[in-house]
Amino acid sequence: MPLGLRLWLLLWIAGCAEQALIVPESDWQTVPTAQRAAIDRQYEADLAAARAELTAATASLAELPKPPAFVK
Repeated sequence: MPLGLRLWLLLWIAGCAEQALIVPESDWQTVPTAQRAAIDRQYEADLAAARAELTAATASLAELPKPPAFVK
């Protein structure tokens, strides 16, 4: 796949994904308060787990041996 097409596809997906994550406030308010709180708690827990996983993966990558320098 050509680089230009890949870049366009990536930008298109990123643009659509941003819009897909937003729930209008009027729609969100129709959900009972207790249920919204439970959803928010689950979201926060998932977000914390993802951040911890990212931190662990970054640390794991930092521990990998460095490749030898390439000299011309």
